[in-house]
Amino acid sequence: MTTLEAELDLARANRIPNIPLGPMYKLDDEDQVVGGALTIPLPLFNRNTHAITAALANVEVARRELQARTLVVRHNVVAASERLRLALQQRAVYGKNYRDKLAQSENFTQQAYEAGEVSIFEFSVALERLTQARSRGLDAALSALQASAELWPHSWPSAASIQSTNR
Repeated sequence: MTTLEAELDLARANRIPNIPLGPMYKLDDEDQVVGGALTIPLPLFNRNTHAITAALANVEVARRELQARTLVVRHNVVAASERLRLALQQRAVYGKNYRDKLAQSENFTQQAYEAGEVSIFEFSVALERLTQARSRGLDAALSALQASAELWPHSWPSAASIQSTNR
């Protein structure tokens, strides 16, 4: 944006023609002429309006693009924040000791099978359900981490929160 504003300033500055004044040397028919030169560019009334208009348009386009991108970023941050909030709610359903409780249930199921209280079919169905429950819990934790990563570095979870998720 500052480059475009600098181009606009240059176009405005070019409204005033440069009138160079300097030394002159000329060799004419074996005569050496030394003197001064004053150059006045024509037309005198060129106000550089086309370049100024184009530069103004470029600056305005850049401002609009910046506003649009700012709105998109704000929208993305709000959406990511909402995904994080929902993911954290979903993860909270499972509680902090979810994996421990699943391991305990799996242990009880194993003991019931070994004691002959459940058939092999019931045992395999119970293990399948425990595996699905563990998978859902891990999916909820993964969703929370992914949503948090979208907002990185502002809401990156601490190592302690990641460890509590894995228990």
